[in-house]
Amino acid sequence: MSLDALIALMPPPANPVYAEGDWGTFQQQLGTRLPDEYKTMVSAYGVGLFACSIAFPSPFAPADKPYNLARRHKSTQETDKYQDEVNIGMSLPVFPERDGVLSFGWQEGINFFWRVNGPDPNRWTTCLYDLLKTKVEDYPMGAAELLERLLSKKIVSPLLHSYFPPDEATGRFRFLKIGEEAPPWPEDPDDFSDELFESEQSESD
Repeated sequence: MSLDALIALMPPPANPVYAEGDWGTFQQQLGTRLPDEYKTMVSAYGVGLFACSIAFPSPFAPADKPYNLARRHKSTQETDKYQDEVNIGMSLPVFPERDGVLSFGWQEGINFFWRVNGPDPNRWTTCLYDLLKTKVEDYPMGAAELLERLLSKKIVSPLLHSYFPPDEATGRFRFLKIGEEAPPWPEDPDDFSDELFESEQSESD
């Protein structure tokens, strides 16, 4: 399974934060079911950064935080509305529009989207979208497989930085700690300080 490969490459934290909640209520509010594999990812990882770079939000994070999945989707909708109003860039359809996109992560200006292209969420495909370059790359796979292939460099995307993922961050998941406002989303992609690389062992000590 794709998720097994991702977990082998990047082991989850011992104590993930915002990893559990009421999926039924959230999906009803969102207006769609979500892929089963993604639900398992949230349970395993909670909120954090893959390779200290790809932000992974959770449906169960506080609603006012940027790493809340519903808030992230609302931001996508607002960006799409602004693009329509000023007639700039390439606007993708946004869920609940037909074949609309729905965010499951982001990295340095790149959106990681599902394409909600059918009633079965386990068959949704994914895409990367660069708002500034107005470019999109489609991938015939789910979120876990896309992340695993990018992080293991089986896929090299021209939309992502040429040094992604950085060698020193490969295999590391920077997780949210209890009481921490947010993982340190680095403004400078080269600014991978030591605190980003705290191991699972240090969390459990």
